[in-house]
Amino acid sequence: MNRRDSRTKQVKFGVEPLEGRMVLSTAGVSPVGDRLMQGFHYLQIQGTASGSIEHPRSNPDTGPAVVLLGRARLKGLGPELVTGKLAGTGFIARGNLGGEITLSNARGHVTLRLEGPSAAGNTPPKSGTYRFVVESGTGDYAHDLGSGTVRVIVGPKTFRLTFRGNPNNV
Repeated sequence: MNRRDSRTKQVKFGVEPLEGRMVLSTAGVSPVGDRLMQGFHYLQIQGTASGSIEHPRSNPDTGPAVVLLGRARLKGLGPELVTGKLAGTGFIARGNLGGEITLSNARGHVTLRLEGPSAAGNTPPKSGTYRFVVESGTGDYAHDLGSGTVRVIVGPKTFRLTFRGNPNNV
């Protein structure tokens, strides 16, 4: 046997049957249907919120932000405490405005992730239409889904939000 043959390994390729195997790449194709079957509930967020704004100091790299604190009256949820943050764009050429809002009451809380319009770098949060999706919840809202749009009006010291849930866009 020569040296070359002792170092060369032969690999045999074969074909395995795929019957009986779950195709993992398609497990998330219908997240709404799967979640609803497992006890998830669609949260139709409709109504308005308003309150005060604080302008904390921020890192120029992450961009300017405003902190929200107020009350909401939302259909099906009743009175809610609203807390959150709207974030501008940081030290980038262009990005999306965004934020996070938490709606709280005695039955639990729901956290919404917001994605706003595209804006140039170092743009503070501004009025406009943002898309939202339910990111998490606790209590009665622990397994809830939801999405839609929220019209954001940002003033120097106050804010106003108008929520429109969209059950076809989870």
